[in-house]
Amino acid sequence: MIARFAMNRIGARVTALILAGTEIPHHHPALIDRLQKAAKLPGSALITARLINTPRIVRSNQVLGGCFSDRDLIEGDFRTKVLRPTFRDKAAVRRQLEILASYTSDVVDELAEAHSKITCPTLLVWGKGDPFFPVDKAKKMVEQFGGPTRFEVFDDARLLIHEEHPERFAALCSEFLSDPRTRNSR
Repeated sequence: MIARFAMNRIGARVTALILAGTEIPHHHPALIDRLQKAAKLPGSALITARLINTPRIVRSNQVLGGCFSDRDLIEGDFRTKVLRPTFRDKAAVRRQLEILASYTSDVVDELAEAHSKITCPTLLVWGKGDPFFPVDKAKKMVEQFGGPTRFEVFDDARLLIHEEHPERFAALCSEFLSDPRTRNSR
């Protein structure tokens, strides 16, 4: 979301944009609303840090289970390189929860207008099983962008495509960024 609003300010300096499994204008997942309410509870930073270290809870659909087709990936590099460092620092957890609590659907809905001002080549990559930002609604965003936009779907992925299929995701991004049509669009 932040990248798209930033593009509206610095767009002329950006030659390509890649988005994967991200917010969709006029789509507001119920899980986000529930997480926002939980983030506002007293002690939410401590509770969140403890819950993230409970594998059964973290693998549930209400936490990170919905982000992966293969939930075993949560307990590998993702836990050691993302979860542990992120949730070790209580102040950092508090700041993340503050951002979540301040999130408003109005800002997400403003993305439709922001998209129209993005004229560089854009690649949207989605997991077919994404339970938060459904692929059918994501495809409709293609028409909102002001420049050439490509949409790719990974049939065997959910929200965190780059974590589930890092090599394939990187190859797709590399191919997109090295395509002469992408490089010469400006």
